[in-house]
Amino acid sequence: MTEDWHPYIQTMGDSDSPPLLLTCEHATYNLPPECVGQGFESQWLREHHGWDPGAAGLLIDLASVLGVPTVRTNFTRLYIDANRPPDHPGLIRCRIDGQEYSCNMDLSEDEKRERLAVHEAYHNAVAESCAAFQRRHNRFMLIGIHSFTPVLGACDRRHLDVGILHDEHNEDWAQELSDGIRRNGLSCVLNEPYSGMDGLVYAAARHGRKYGIPYLVIEVRNDLIAPDSIDRVRVRRSLIAAIKPLFDKLSELP
Repeated sequence: MTEDWHPYIQTMGDSDSPPLLLTCEHATYNLPPECVGQGFESQWLREHHGWDPGAAGLLIDLASVLGVPTVRTNFTRLYIDANRPPDHPGLIRCRIDGQEYSCNMDLSEDEKRERLAVHEAYHNAVAESCAAFQRRHNRFMLIGIHSFTPVLGACDRRHLDVGILHDEHNEDWAQELSDGIRRNGLSCVLNEPYSGMDGLVYAAARHGRKYGIPYLVIEVRNDLIAPDSIDRVRVRRSLIAAIKPLFDKLSELP
């Protein structure tokens, strides 16, 4: 890592912010400076393989309205995936749609350590934000913001608006959030189009379990939150209306 580049972008939120931390593990297709011109700039980098389109913009919109702190990645998931554990086979993807991604093939041990240092730096920033929150709030929650492509492969069209991912913990929180989203005009189901039971809430779970707090992941279909989408404001309003009642539930915890 170069001295003037950081693997994360962190915002502090308002001094009296509600008890919520928002994160985004696939926020950008940016490359660390030393990787520019090294073969990463493929057709996949700016597609959903390289980031979650619209997710960072949604995170910023939500944080601006709610006044809450955020942490988001400043590197593409094709460099290393912040939502996978260090021992996961897909941490550094070598194949995409059956084709080799050559810049991730045959990495030296030093190259792997450098990428793992970026992964760890991001999670250290999330942990720092959690620790700061714990000093201010007895209870808080963590929500990861992600997006999914409306079409996966040749014929897998997804009509769902929003999915709420959870693992074996926090199903009641997930159900309450999902119900709120549906009441506010969007289709929403649990553990679709991916399942938190398959480890796809790794980042939220890593920090949520450590601090003993509720954690979830919101997945939004990316065409709804594109910069030019007429649905972007509607999605933001629906999510805010569904999230706010969770603060009351947090205040009732022992």
